[in-house]
Parts: sequence; structure tokens; C-alpha cells
Amino acid sequence: MHPQNPQKKLRTYLVAFIDDASRLICHGQFYLEQKLPVLEDCFRKAILKRGIPEGVYIDNGKIFISRWFRLASAKLGIRHITAAPYSPEAKGKIERLNRTVEEFLAEVSLNKPKTLEELNKAFAAWVEEGYNHRPHSALDGQTPAERFQSDVNPIRFATHEECRDAFLWEETHLTICSCFIDCLIIL
Repeated sequence: MHPQNPQKKLRTYLVAFIDDASRLICHGQFYLEQKLPVLEDCFRKAILKRGIPEGVYIDNGKIFISRWFRLASAKLGIRHITAAPYSPEAKGKIERLNRTVEEFLAEVSLNKPKTLEELNKAFAAWVEEGYNHRPHSALDGQTPAERFQSDVNPIRFATHEECRDAFLWEETHLTICSCFIDCLIIL
């Protein structure tokens, strides 16, 4: 609901990071906009919760292909892989997650959250108590949490300081100096 007008619905956007091998939702959250600070917030939370991934496979949305996101990923040693444009089949796992999230939204609409905070609390509970611990058909009956924990590759964790340093916003200013040289040619 809109804070000043309870009758007006607010548009929300889900930003989520899922582990490719296990389908575990590392972190997901609803936001009121899709801008870089939103991506930073969600990515930081995913990394601090579940570790640094080897790579991120993203679509071609403006925030995902941004210079900042590429740099932040590189600083943490994360490969930045972009899906082919207009290719939903290339993003099958996240598309499937979107359909599953629709089920959550149908459930939560029975007792509509009044604030974004309430929606995110309900979503976090659904993820941690439901989705991540429900057997998944593509995982031979394992839950995403079980598959994630059974991965033999060691998880690289980042400290708050490493995240801070990787996520620093940088600006580059290019100054072009115009110099005029007077030439006197004597013949």
C-alpha cells in the first residue's frame, strides 16, 4: 500500500540471487524500484549470507550490465556472464523461480501485507522455511538447502570490509586540457 494513499497499490520488484547448482535462493527481496542501489543491497546480502559465487549469470537489464556491477563482481573475483538478449530459455531457472514466486504471492494475498517490510518478512519466511527446504524435482528429491550444503567446493565468504571495498562507487573524471601554442615561422 502507498503510505499516503492506502487505496493505491505500490508496484514492487523482486531482486533475487539463486545458486545455479542447488536452486537455493541466496537472497531475495522486494523493492520499490529497480536501480543500482537496490542491486547493491541485494547482492551484498546474498554474498554475506551464502558466500561469494564463482560467477553471476544475469539478464540484459540496465542495472545488471552496468559498469558498477561488473567492477564490483570483478573485485570479488566473480565472473560476470550475460545471457543472450531476448532468450528466456537461457534463464530457465530464474524463469521457473518467477513462476514459483507467483504461488507465494497468491498465498500472501490472502492476508495482504500492509507495508514493504511486511511483504519482505513474509517472503524471507517463505524462502527459509519453505522453498529452500522443500524437495525439488530437478535435484533428485533433495532440497535446495541440502544440495547447497553438500557441494564439495569450499565456499568463499567475504567480510563486511571486503564487500564495502568491492561495492565502493567510483567516478572517473576526464579533463581535457586545451593548450594553444603560438608558432612563429620565419622564412
